Amino acid sequence: MMLLFLSLYGCQTESAPCTDFTTLDSGTGLFTYNGQQQTLEATWLQTGSTLQVNMVNQSPDGSSLTLRLSASEEGVPILELPEDTYPHYFSLGIPEQGTASFYPQYAGTISATPQEDSPGILTLESFNGVLLSACFSMTTLGSDGSSHTIENGVLKAAEKVFE
Repeated sequence: MMLLFLSLYGCQTESAPCTDFTTLDSGTGLFTYNGQQQTLEATWLQTGSTLQVNMVNQSPDGSSLTLRLSASEEGVPILELPEDTYPHYFSLGIPEQGTASFYPQYAGTISATPQEDSPGILTLESFNGVLLSACFSMTTLGSDGSSHTIENGVLKAAEKVFE
């Protein structure tokens, strides 16, 4: 069942790559929401024992998505993943592995999260301490009961630098 889910939404399986990240600019995230492609600024930072990816489009009709990665499906903590063993898979909505918070409108009050009984998937293609490349998809449940499907997500997040 999981293999079927992965292939339907474009995330990597062991036999097919996520996407060609060479065409994606550093610091960029893309995904499809409501049939429209969203382009967002993508950054990552370490927060305790997790990596947090923030994707933001600050335009009035833009959205934002925060991903927090804790441990792979194999149970390996994100900060202990061997560099030469990619890809790694994370279930978004399973707190021990990863979580997500989606805001359909950047400045809106509705937030949405994947549920533990129907988690999203993130495939971490690479992480070298500077850039984080991944693909993802999920369906989230909004704080108002609405459902939000995010498909064909890819990102090449740059490290967040605080000045």
